[in-house]
Amino acid sequence: MDQLGFDMPLSSAGAWGLGCAVLLLCGLWAIGSVIERRKAPHARAEDERKMLASSSIWPRNLAEAFAFAASMLIVTGGWEVLYRGFLLLVLTPVIGLPLAIAASALAYGLGHGYENPKQLIGSIISAFFFTIAYAWTQSLWWLILIHGSIPLSTIPAVMRAQRRHPTLRSTITSVIGS
Repeated sequence: MDQLGFDMPLSSAGAWGLGCAVLLLCGLWAIGSVIERRKAPHARAEDERKMLASSSIWPRNLAEAFAFAASMLIVTGGWEVLYRGFLLLVLTPVIGLPLAIAASALAYGLGHGYENPKQLIGSIISAFFFTIAYAWTQSLWWLILIHGSIPLSTIPAVMRAQRRHPTLRSTITSVIGS
């Protein structure tokens, strides 16, 4: 499992990566909180309506929130293992580390960014940075933490939005089934 980036105990580079991930997530949370507090109530309400009206199937109660969290950790962990751990493990001996990083990051970005060109470019660029960082740390733990935390961070906002907009919630749940 060490070859796929699941080093136990955590290497020093992996520990640095994990520490940086925690700092990054704390920083993103702080910035997001400041931005959210500065929004006017009507703008916040509009953002909540857009979120609830999106094509995503959001958890509607605590049990679904736990299921959503578990599935996101499994899915994001799988993405990291496949697109970073496995691809770099297989491609590096064949084409060398720089090309393996490029291929892995490109595959990851293409698999992730599908809604519009701006998202695609952002996905590919961030994938390059994270793939290079994985090649340096040889640890997937911190990447799984970052990747899993982003969708998990939406759960409180979704639950709050559903409490504030029960009519929109009922419209959405009637479309997807109760």
